[in-house]
Amino acid sequence: MACGAEYLAYGASMVAAGVALGAVVVELGSVAGAPLSVPTAAAAVAAVLAAIASGWQYYNCMQNAGQAAEAEALRRRLEKMQQEIDELQRRINK
Repeated sequence: MACGAEYLAYGASMVAAGVALGAVVVELGSVAGAPLSVPTAAAAVAAVLAAIASGWQYYNCMQNAGQAAEAEALRRRLEKMQQEIDELQRRINK
């Protein structure tokens, strides 16, 4: 499979990001109205940024392998993730 290693790395980083974001949900749901702790938020941001970076490696591999349509779909997802994480960082830094 072309880009198999990149696919696996991207998948693993997305799982890690999901776990980190799950910790945010658990923390916010533990006590009604409780603020999100900075370490939990920072860990989630770092995990998502790592997933985005891994995604760009996968994107580049797909582009080089001639899988332009799949790469374009991934690019749109990565850009959306980046916008969402930028918004989260703005909220954290308020």
